[in-house]
Amino acid sequence: MRGRRSSSPSVVATVDDHLVQWRPSGWLCECDVDDCPHVDAVAELLDPRVTGGH
Repeated sequence: MRGRRSSSPSVVATVDDHLVQWRPSGWLCECDVDDCPHVDAVAELLDPRVTGGH
């Protein structure tokens, strides 16, 4: 079975009422904290193949 890749992949989640987003250009979080714990929380849940190891 062959899979398809999205032409505009993304991940969207909420952590502690903050919106966290991943796109191939990188991670974003509404909290605006330099060492954002929300991004780490979402990244831990994802298989590295989803984000290309980012």
